[in-house]
Amino acid sequence: MSLEAILFQALNGLAAASSLFFVGAGLSLIFGVTRIINIAHGSFYMLGLYLAYTFATSVGGALGFSADRVFHNEELTPAQRRASFYEDIGVTSAQRPTLDSILDDRNCRMDSVVRTIQPTL
Repeated sequence: MSLEAILFQALNGLAAASSLFFVGAGLSLIFGVTRIINIAHGSFYMLGLYLAYTFATSVGGALGFSADRVFHNEELTPAQRRASFYEDIGVTSAQRPTLDSILDDRNCRMDSVVRTIQPTL
């Protein structure tokens, strides 16, 4: 494992541990003061996770799509489109010459296939 992956996992673990610590500290504080087990902390924790997930998926997807439209606006050649398509479907470098011979401009029009897949604004 690389040092970057280890640091990423460590920070991810610290973030998860800190959120669980705050839930546990809130439960113990309420129980220590009122001597009643209050289950509302769990529901607030669940609500916060749901809102964070909803916000991240909706806003993150819209931000990613708009950033792609802004920063990736150059026209690609047919060879670049094929290379991008191969990366998207996970073709290895050993399989690329075979697919290039099948999907070249003489056999079929790869541009028409790729253009129908890509959304246009």
